[in-house]
Amino acid sequence: MAENNTMCKHLIKTILSLGICCLAVTAQAQLMLEQGQRLAGLQVYPTLSNPQEYRYIPANAQLATRADGEPIFSFVFYVSDAPVSENESATQVSSITQADGGAILHFQVEYNTDAEQVEQAQQELQQRMDDDELSIVGPVVFADGKYSVISSVLNAEGVRTAELLAQRPAPLLQGNRVALSFDLTPELANILLATFKTATPDISITFDMGFSGLTQAYNAEMLIDWTKTQESMQAGAGVKIYVVSLEAEAAIEKAFQDGAIQLQVNGDDTAMESLLELAYSKAMDILYAPIEVAEVPDDQQADLMGAIAGLIGGGADSVLPIGVSGAFRLKSLRSEGATRLSFNKRATTQQHAMLTANIGGLYNQYGDDPNFFRVESTRDRDFDQRQVYVLVDGALAPDIGHFVNAIEVTLNKQHDGGEQTLRELVINAASPDTGQTLGPLSYNNIGDNDSLAWLGYQFKTAWSFVGGGRFESEWRTSSAATINLSAAYHRLPVQIESNMQVLSDLGVRSVVVQVSADFFGRRISERRSVSVLTDTQVEPISLVLPAGEYHYDYDITWVFTNRERRQQNGTDDLGFIFLDEVPAATD
Repeated sequence: MAENNTMCKHLIKTILSLGICCLAVTAQAQLMLEQGQRLAGLQVYPTLSNPQEYRYIPANAQLATRADGEPIFSFVFYVSDAPVSENESATQVSSITQADGGAILHFQVEYNTDAEQVEQAQQELQQRMDDDELSIVGPVVFADGKYSVISSVLNAEGVRTAELLAQRPAPLLQGNRVALSFDLTPELANILLATFKTATPDISITFDMGFSGLTQAYNAEMLIDWTKTQESMQAGAGVKIYVVSLEAEAAIEKAFQDGAIQLQVNGDDTAMESLLELAYSKAMDILYAPIEVAEVPDDQQADLMGAIAGLIGGGADSVLPIGVSGAFRLKSLRSEGATRLSFNKRATTQQHAMLTANIGGLYNQYGDDPNFFRVESTRDRDFDQRQVYVLVDGALAPDIGHFVNAIEVTLNKQHDGGEQTLRELVINAASPDTGQTLGPLSYNNIGDNDSLAWLGYQFKTAWSFVGGGRFESEWRTSSAATINLSAAYHRLPVQIESNMQVLSDLGVRSVVVQVSADFFGRRISERRSVSVLTDTQVEPISLVLPAGEYHYDYDITWVFTNRERRQQNGTDDLGFIFLDEVPAATD
């Protein structure tokens, strides 16, 4: 027992240290995006704190493997004694009937980079830059990310289209794994099995991983005329609130073409392509908020998921300024006035790394191996036990014990005979392997005759937070072998933008900004004090809000050299505060 306790404590220290290291790397190793290079198939960037140290974007998304090198994968067909339908006429007698059943597809995926590829990239970097002191120190630490599972299906017209099967938060550290399980009908299972016999099976997993970096300073500014922007958005088919990235980019492109948004370049700027990319990215941040598909009204989700699947399907690995796997909501736009955004200083901007894995060649190599492909009968099921595991995603793991006190996961299984099985798992800082798969939550077969229905259960989560606040989710129905536990909250950066020269000309000495919001029963706030003379760049305010909530309250106080004070407050979801939009003096 003492040995087990010692091992557990060691694991906890390792996990907590890993979480702290992640936060430290994120804070210190800012990437200089304009100096990025492609070497040996890797995209690498120097860091601001030490330009001789580079970090790389992980190269490959792939099927995870066991210690023996075999893939973590199984495709199990199951057959029950029950016929598919009991509605056949008594006169239709046949000695061969169709049995009920289906298939369970389970596998694990990860993104990683071969050490030899990193070494080759470092050698090319040193040769290209003629500097043997340059080094590639490790992968980029992602700020957020999600994975999408895409499969092609045949529609009623016989045309093959991409379908989004699942979308969940992805682990943020290279090498962490995602476990996936799907219950398939016999028809879908047979279609998928047929594609497994080809070199490119019809199922792929795409990671859309977000990271941030610094742009260079440009002698340019962007002007947004809100009246014209409203008119541009309403033209044609009218305002569309919920969109995918391609639709948002098209709306922004139209706003530029209509003159509603203008990019004003002073002098000759040779880096026009990078400047345009930055301007479009900032316009995207100002006009649209990223959301989960589940937040979209039910009657619009199917079309949106189809559009996302079409954008992701067949996509190559790349780095993009705007992710293609997300949904976006048009923010509440102003109806009048103008906003001026200067690019005359380095700015932090978001980039997205796209990594795609296709489960290719598995059947050719393992089709005859029952460890991977097999058929099972469900006839003798009295001693069956279902084990459901809990997977904590990489973005949440570092918060446990620091921001989140504990998470309670409760599973409820209602059996056919009326019996109920309740299981509970508590996750906190003392839980070993909080970044991996926990559990299982188990239940037995208690008079459950329907094998497919027996896989179904309900679960809910309850969260308690450091400093107060508690949230309890609704019951959700699932039949998956894993419960993917993602945060019940999200971090919203509120950018503070200003032209210090404009403020100085107006006689402003300093500005105080406070942003507040409700967080599960308690009020949180963060404050920034800005000196016009000494502060050239203001650190964004990072708010933690309940998932799906984007509104916050703000209070701005301008202090003038003559000791005059002017205030402005309100509620917004824009994600930007413009300090140089100073209100007029009141009598």
